[in-house]
Amino acid sequence: MTKKEFDSKIKPGGLMSFNNFLSTSEDRKVALHFIEEGLNSNNKNKIGVLFEMTIDRSIPSAPFAHIQKFSFYKKEKEILFSMNTVFRVQHIKEIQDSGMSIWQVKLTLTTENDDKQLNALTKRIREEITGTGWQRMGHLLWKL
Repeated sequence: MTKKEFDSKIKPGGLMSFNNFLSTSEDRKVALHFIEEGLNSNNKNKIGVLFEMTIDRSIPSAPFAHIQKFSFYKKEKEILFSMNTVFRVQHIKEIQDSGMSIWQVKLTLTTENDDKQLNALTKRIREEITGTGWQRMGHLLWKL
């Protein structure tokens, strides 16, 4: 991600959603390794971003699973989140770690039920997009 993308998309107190399945690791060293690989690419405009996620298991939320025992790379201690999982951005700061300057973003897993802003957004989207599945898909794509 470039610094410009980072500044425009990630704001303290804001919501953040990942559009794909999200592969994460409980092991900070694994995450830092992936950041380092990304920063060593040819694109010098990239910045490193470390997302630290807090999950309250007592709150029903988006599906996620520890998949370490199913993974080929068991040492990664992988957790997989379902598509469109929504997080609240709690805190952002620039840190030095493993000889790299990276941005640390603290996220909290949230749900429509416990987050008023997300609930209002979801309700508005549902009100705006009516009709059959294909009509809703077409309307959504048209708005993009």
